[in-house]
Amino acid sequence: MSTTVYTATEQFADFSKANVEQAQKIAALALENAEKFLRLNLNAAKIVLANGAEGAAAAASVKDVQDLMALRAKRRTYMQHVLPCPDYGKK
Repeated sequence: MSTTVYTATEQFADFSKANVEQAQKIAALALENAEKFLRLNLNAAKIVLANGAEGAAAAASVKDVQDLMALRAKRRTYMQHVLPCPDYGKK
């Protein structure tokens, strides 16, 4: 009977060890994916900041209404390319 108890205890320990190993793999995968997601968000923020600075510089260089209208059309075309939304800028 002690052999059965020992075997059950050993099986339980092996089962627990396997669960810990799986939990470690899942945690490592979750951290890896979180890192990728953060990197993606940081890159998106850099792009948005650069585009905002570019737009502000372009707006500051406007000298007359014709320049303003040309800039507006250029930005609208750019935004339709970046954010393909059928209703963007149709007002």
